[in-house]
Amino acid sequence: MEPTDPRRPPPPPEPVRSRLSILLALVLFVIVVALLTVLTLGYFGLVLFTAAILFGLVLFHYFFWGRWLGRILREEEERDSDDSPGVR
Repeated sequence: MEPTDPRRPPPPPEPVRSRLSILLALVLFVIVVALLTVLTLGYFGLVLFTAAILFGLVLFHYFFWGRWLGRILREEEERDSDDSPGVR
């Protein structure tokens, strides 16, 4: 064990990691959604469902179109760099 320097403060303790805060936030979210759905006679659930569908479409396009276009751009860049090896 190496000696500690008395002038240097000890390192701070590691933070305690807990999933309890995430669980509590999720429970609160479910309660708020349920309350808003009841108060709006079910229309809030429809709004959430529509938002989830739109979010899914956005993710679909982001991953598939983004990967497809990224692959095309990488191939084009490789082809251009192979065509002119002396010019950068």
